[in-house]
Amino acid sequence: MFRTQMPPKAPRRSPAKRMRSGCSHRRHYTVASLQYLDLGGCDRITDRGILSVVKVQHLQHLELSGCEKITDVGLMSVAALQRLQYLDLSCCSITNAGLVTIATMKGIRHLDLGGCDHITDANVAALHQLQYLDLGSCNMITNASLVHVATLQQLRYLDLRECNKLTDVGLLCIAALRQLHHLDLCCCDQITDLGLVSLAALQQLRHLELSWCNKDHGCGTRERCFAAAANSP
Repeated sequence: MFRTQMPPKAPRRSPAKRMRSGCSHRRHYTVASLQYLDLGGCDRITDRGILSVVKVQHLQHLELSGCEKITDVGLMSVAALQRLQYLDLSCCSITNAGLVTIATMKGIRHLDLGGCDHITDANVAALHQLQYLDLGSCNMITNASLVHVATLQQLRYLDLRECNKLTDVGLLCIAALRQLHHLDLCCCDQITDLGLVSLAALQQLRHLELSWCNKDHGCGTRERCFAAAANSP
């Protein structure tokens, strides 16, 4: 009777060797290859901590909302991320000086500065590719800021809620944004029905938020403005 000869067993490897072997083909799955990073609400992160993000050169999407300890100094590090397209800095401690740094980031398409209430001059004119801009609750900005915003001809989304220093004069600037689809003017309580006439030029506008914009001269201007928009081609 013949016995089937079993093949010799492979030598057992230590767990450490197995781990090295199993992970060797995943070297590219490292932090350095990240494209999306959300640190929103991590309110202990400081400017020093954000230095490590600079190493993630493939990063395209960065959320830092609610990171109140990040200041203009930290933005100098973020500006090194040349592939970045999406940047959320809402409720960070950013000032006008920080916007100067942001202006060097030519690839930004989406910029959220909502709640950055130290900003007084939203000079973002250098960001020609910007399509989304949130300045909601930046209640120190004035009509002068909208002169810069009006140069962003690719802009489709603009949030100005609670920017209560804006007036009808500022709406004249917004009327130049012919690609605008979404406009939020909630609680901009200095805007009147007369100022809305200029918005009739925004033929691509699909969403208009005017809640708590209560100044109406009672002359039917608001109704005529909306009627003109409804009848436009």
